[in-house]
Amino acid sequence: EGHPARLVEPSPLPKEMTLCGEPMPLHNPLVLEMLDREIHITVWDRASVLMAAKRAARYFPFIERRLRELGMPDDLKYLSVAESNLRTNAKSGAGALGTWQFMKATGMRAGLRHDPSMDERLDFERATEAALLYLKKLREMFGSWAAAMAAYNCGENRVRTEMNEQRVSDYYRLNLPPETERYLFRIAAIKLVMENPARYGFRIPSEALYGPVPCDAVSVDIRQPVHIADLAQGLGTD
Repeated sequence: EGHPARLVEPSPLPKEMTLCGEPMPLHNPLVLEMLDREIHITVWDRASVLMAAKRAARYFPFIERRLRELGMPDDLKYLSVAESNLRTNAKSGAGALGTWQFMKATGMRAGLRHDPSMDERLDFERATEAALLYLKKLREMFGSWAAAMAAYNCGENRVRTEMNEQRVSDYYRLNLPPETERYLFRIAAIKLVMENPARYGFRIPSEALYGPVPCDAVSVDIRQPVHIADLAQGLGTD
């Protein structure tokens, strides 16, 4: 009677993979289990996967171009999905803001303006530039992209302290805060699903993707405050 229960099957696991060009030690059963967990959490949050794919068509081209120009791994674009699901106005309970989830102090150190009239953490292009340069600095500081991404999550001081106390520099051997221990596996899961959505049960037609927002960039020299509504009205918009 009724409808038969829908069959639920485990999502496929890779036998090997790299993240930012660095091999993940999937031969270690504990590492594989960590990845397994994040793949299934990602796949079953189907709305988030669909929205990330839609937004990626709009935002990834800019991130990919800047990564190429800076000589950085393309996989770093998936960090922005892990941080905000590509929502430019995302805000965490701790006060992190924007696509790359900068805290106020970290954003200011990275060169983002923050004052009563502007918060550049909410500017996608400026925040992307700051995030990539910060990640590049962390990579130079810690010697691997894995450790750099961990430091992006929990702070460079925490990673440095843990490395010194544990006498280990390999991310996959470090004891870190639980969120940071999951962080790279979440990014890896996002990479797997977004690179091959059909393998994980998603069919996303191209017409469902979001296109870029057409805009012009114009430099202006303003000597006194101008109300944004007056500026918009002068341009024939709102």
